[in-house]
Amino acid sequence: MGLNLYITRIELEARLAEAFDSAGQPDSALVYYRKVLQAWDHADPEFTTRRQSGERALRLQGTPGRAPS
Repeated sequence: MGLNLYITRIELEARLAEAFDSAGQPDSALVYYRKVLQAWDHADPEFTTRRQSGERALRLQGTPGRAPS
């Protein structure tokens, strides 16, 4: 059991962003939130909710929600 567990790089970066955010390190969180948002910029509709939560997190920190192009 557990030998076939996988995580994508973007999912890992999303978790890192959340962890840094929870740890009170907004600068580090922003780096990962931006990477995730850029990766999900043209994602399938199933990721819309995830992208919106990342955009909300950036807005709460006073940063525009769109990833840089």
